[in-house]
Amino acid sequence: MKNLLLFSSLLITSVGAFAQLTVKPTSGGADSYIYVNDEVVFVTQEINLTRNGTANDQEASIYLRNNGQLIQAGATSTNSGSGQLSVQQNTPETNAWAYYYWCSPVGYPGTAAVPQPAGNPWAGVINIYEPQPGLGLTAARPSLTTTNRDGTLIPQMTISTRWLYTHKFPGTEAEGNYQRINANTAVPAGYGFTMKGLGTATPGPDQVYEFRGRPNTGTFTIPVAAPVGGVAQMTLSGNPYP
Repeated sequence: MKNLLLFSSLLITSVGAFAQLTVKPTSGGADSYIYVNDEVVFVTQEINLTRNGTANDQEASIYLRNNGQLIQAGATSTNSGSGQLSVQQNTPETNAWAYYYWCSPVGYPGTAAVPQPAGNPWAGVINIYEPQPGLGLTAARPSLTTTNRDGTLIPQMTISTRWLYTHKFPGTEAEGNYQRINANTAVPAGYGFTMKGLGTATPGPDQVYEFRGRPNTGTFTIPVAAPVGGVAQMTLSGNPYP
């Protein structure tokens, strides 16, 4: 059984296949991470990530960029640790009047001192960061939140929690069937959530959101239901994998 233990930065420029993958800082505290640029990393078993000490810049353990992908085998997740995988997604022409449906590819891993138990932890707005490409390839900062009606882009990405909802149980699209998230980690892996765009420009910029957290893996079972009285039933879901 192969266990790859990384103690420094590694650039993946071809397909990498590993049995188990562990990424953590060196014994001297130096950051360690994998930067996957338009390639695929395949792991047959679990991933263990320990968060780096350089807050926000090289904090994550794995960076997927330019269509880089992480693929894991197996039906259950035993991923563990406080470290993060970073993957970016975008919404073209975003603004505060646009609704978007999302499915987080990562869950909240907990803190460096108190990581979440192994598995797929729930996600929330805490997993969304604002990329800072002007500061470096791996630089990003946590998004801020507001209870105001609209989120903003300037001076910092600020997401309105007023429009964060999930829909975990089969039902109609009636407002009462959605569950409000607020700023909590309240979205189970595999379920989707709603979020409004940012800014007041029309049509608005192509906004990049960076998701950071423990990578989801395994098989997900999402409940669905047949129409009731001729009315379609829905569950909000999406692609849960990075």
